[in-house]
Amino acid sequence: MNDDWWRHHIDNGRTQVTTVMGSEFAHAAASIIRERLLDRRHGCWDQWNDGVSALPDVAATMVCTDGVVSVQSKIDSSIDGISLRRALMSLHPWRKGPFNFFGVEVDAEWRSDQKWTRVADDIDFDGRRILDVGGGNGYFGWRMVDAGARSVATMDTTPLFAAQFASIARYMDGRHQFLCGRDEEFPSSVHPGMDICVSMGVLYHVRSPVDHLRRLFGWTRRGGRLLLETMFVDGEASMLIPPNRYARMRNVWMIPSIDVIANMMRRCGWDQIEILDRSATTINEQRRTEWMQFESLSCGVRGDPPEATIEGLPPPKRVVLTAVRPC
Repeated sequence: MNDDWWRHHIDNGRTQVTTVMGSEFAHAAASIIRERLLDRRHGCWDQWNDGVSALPDVAATMVCTDGVVSVQSKIDSSIDGISLRRALMSLHPWRKGPFNFFGVEVDAEWRSDQKWTRVADDIDFDGRRILDVGGGNGYFGWRMVDAGARSVATMDTTPLFAAQFASIARYMDGRHQFLCGRDEEFPSSVHPGMDICVSMGVLYHVRSPVDHLRRLFGWTRRGGRLLLETMFVDGEASMLIPPNRYARMRNVWMIPSIDVIANMMRRCGWDQIEILDRSATTINEQRRTEWMQFESLSCGVRGDPPEATIEGLPPPKRVVLTAVRPC
């Protein structure tokens, strides 16, 4: 079994994260990242290691075309597509995408390119230092790198997402780093001064959304921006707290109205709050594919477009907001 990619990330992690988040944050985060990536209790650890290690050892570049994050080389045609597909499939399920590796398309569960179009025209990523909290396998981070970001740190707790991230990062420079851990595990007292903090699809999964927004506030420099995307319910002072599951999901704790979200943001110190987009989540955007063969949105809602969840709750709607940390 080849542990090279895990070891490289861990052994060089502090140096690389320092370039993205600063030395003080990197020092505090090093033990968290090490513990997460050396936790061998997960039964698929060897499978993920072998899958990443089996990817072609060639010089490559990343391009983003029509929403697809692609890894390409000058010798794509000579790469064994069957072996490559097998290696990538060992990292199943792919939740965020789409990706393309040397001609092999990875059709992820989420058409994350659709969400990207709702934010890309309103946020200037060029030259910015960005922290994407709950960023999954790094799809949005790679789009930010392509948009000219100076550096990106994707933070997520799932080792599988770290493996999927590594499948691209092994071919790239160090501008995009992966911090394996939950946001509440990382030091809130250390202020890396990010230009933009991003939280997309996270707020309704955390038990304390106010604490989440406060951590993002502390990690953002004065004058920096927050990009927040989350589910919402209609009404002014409304809040949906599912009694058990929401669209079959156990980890949805609360879904506030847009007014409640904005009020929480203000209480945490955010200013200049703007709504960029409102949209309904459709089965076209989130669906089961060959690369994500478990239950998806169609299993948790009624109708297409969704009229309600199978529990009889309001269907998923999403809002994108931005805000500024006052100078």
